[in-house]
Amino acid sequence: MKKKNSLRSLLDKKTLLPEVRDDSAKLQIALWRVWPSRIRFCCNGSCTTGPDIRMLIFTFVLFNVPMIAFIFSVGLKIIEFLSYYVIIIAGILFLLVNIFLLLTAYVNPGIIRRCPLPEVVQKSKSKNQIVYPTSSKDVQINGDKYRLFYCETCNIYRPPRTSHCRRCDQCVEKFDHHCPWVGSDVGLRNYRYFALFVFLITFSEYFIIVFSLVLLSLLTKKNFADFDGFDAFSEATKKAPETLIFAIFLLFTAWPTTNLSFFHFGLISQNLTTREFIKNRYQARENPFSHGCCGNWKEVFCSKNPKTNFSFKSFISENELESLKIQVLKPESKCWPEKKLQIIEFYQKYQKTINLKSEILKENLIENDLEKLNENLNENLNEDNDLILDEDNNENLKENDLEIK
Repeated sequence: MKKKNSLRSLLDKKTLLPEVRDDSAKLQIALWRVWPSRIRFCCNGSCTTGPDIRMLIFTFVLFNVPMIAFIFSVGLKIIEFLSYYVIIIAGILFLLVNIFLLLTAYVNPGIIRRCPLPEVVQKSKSKNQIVYPTSSKDVQINGDKYRLFYCETCNIYRPPRTSHCRRCDQCVEKFDHHCPWVGSDVGLRNYRYFALFVFLITFSEYFIIVFSLVLLSLLTKKNFADFDGFDAFSEATKKAPETLIFAIFLLFTAWPTTNLSFFHFGLISQNLTTREFIKNRYQARENPFSHGCCGNWKEVFCSKNPKTNFSFKSFISENELESLKIQVLKPESKCWPEKKLQIIEFYQKYQKTINLKSEILKENLIENDLEKLNENLNENLNEDNDLILDEDNNENLKENDLEIK
């Protein structure tokens, strides 16, 4: 199949955003401080994560406790029979799984920036009315027709494969799903980390199961000299009871992760998202995003990770702050209460600053007017003095003329 250009590069801002001009001045307020969704920020807006940090901690503990216990129990005992490679491989898996877990949780999944409210104010006798853009519009890309739906929360036309996550309350490019185990969205920019996390954690579980059973079998063989049959096995379990515990426990946890690994293996091969698969989006027609099995795997793991559309460290405009204040005051807003109060507080400070500036301007104007009045008065007085002097000179000249005569 012929490789198509990325839709991300073909869709410009005019296609995605309503026709709104934001010529208002920038404020010294970073966007992450007033971002009204339910995500959390770290490192002054450099990292983002989902609303439920407890699930991330639970997943972190659920993987790390068995792995650390395996390394310091089974790993140290198996050195008698095998080399140090078992511990080295276990340590590498431990590091990789944790790295990809944290990358999945804290890398921006492809959040799209909200736009100021697209207000078309109609002056009438009653009230100013807000007219929103149409709910959808059709665009033509590479000969294919796409319908872009308008998001009233983010005030944008969502690009293809973009969806609004209800839990995080934000639009995400190539939205796959909201992962409850990681506690954040999985999308365009962190899907590769999520897939690697799933594949590696599944491999780690089977690695622990296999080498736990290997140690158990080696201990059983060692006991054959002193015990027969089942007695040798029971003696081995007494020496290393953790081997059976690991094997039984991880057999239960490995089953769902194995299914998840095969599921995402199939999705990557077809270049589908979880959302598209559930909705049978391309059951009746060919998937326009697929580049063939190898091309799809190359796109996910070998291509350069796309840059974010914006920085949460950037400053917001006056219109944005006013728009955010309107959004968080809506009853359906899912913004954190503390963030809502912060946005309102920033807006009130901004209004006070505007009022103070206007008062200063008025005072300056009054002072300027007074100065101009004084200047005019002085000019008038000078003119009057000149006239008086001229009259005196004329009288003196007349007197001199009379004396001469």
